[in-house]
Amino acid sequence: MPDLITIALSSAAVTALLIAALGLIARSWLLERLKQSIAHEYARRLEEFKTVLAAENARSLEQLRAQNSQQQALQSVATSALVGVHVGSMARRLDAIQKLWSETIKWRLKAPPFLSFVDAMPHEYLAKAAFENETLQFAFRDLPMGVFSKDMLDDGAEVEPTRPFAGEFLFVLFLVYRQFTSWVALHYANGFKAEAFTPWYDEPGLKKVLQSVLEPREIEHVNGIPVHKIRTVQDMIEQKMMSHVGKLLSGEASATSGLDAARKIAAAVTQFAGNGA
Repeated sequence: MPDLITIALSSAAVTALLIAALGLIARSWLLERLKQSIAHEYARRLEEFKTVLAAENARSLEQLRAQNSQQQALQSVATSALVGVHVGSMARRLDAIQKLWSETIKWRLKAPPFLSFVDAMPHEYLAKAAFENETLQFAFRDLPMGVFSKDMLDDGAEVEPTRPFAGEFLFVLFLVYRQFTSWVALHYANGFKAEAFTPWYDEPGLKKVLQSVLEPREIEHVNGIPVHKIRTVQDMIEQKMMSHVGKLLSGEASATSGLDAARKIAAAVTQFAGNGA
């Protein structure tokens, strides 16, 4: 009897162990299947996400390319327009500069012949020679004063359209050149008529005009030379004009460069003209 009980208990223990072992195996198998199922689902979802992401990237890249092409097209149109405007503006600037320089040369040539004689003599000698030297008297008397005055006092309406393109600084330099040449010529013509000469460089208003254009060392040079003062001043102004033209054409200066200096010069010119010059 005891042996039967022992056998029964042993069988029950073995059965329990087997059941426990099977349960452990089944649990491990289920956990493994669950892990595999989750991993498979994750892999599937990951592939789907990659596919969607790739498609989205491709669509975004295509949109970016389209936008870039459109931007390049707009930039090309804008650049072409700007180039066209720049070329047109440069052509007008060149025309304006050429016109202004041509007028400057005309004003040099407009000066009557007697001005060359006057400029070649010290003032002390001129005061006597003008009324004793036959050549100089002929140069003065042969001058048609009415035509001369009208010509030298030309208002310069022909060159006014060049102003926006040549720039204010270059334009006022021309104004000074014109005013200086015309005033000095008329000054000596009227002096001969009145039989009394005074030095042109003693005129306070004209001094202020030249001081607004020339540097102190240049004015000192003009004051220090006994003859050819008129031609020297003209040369200095011409050189300043040519220097500024070079800067305009090279791009170093623009049409708006030197506005402060131009305003100062223009104010001196206007004041001098307003005083009856």
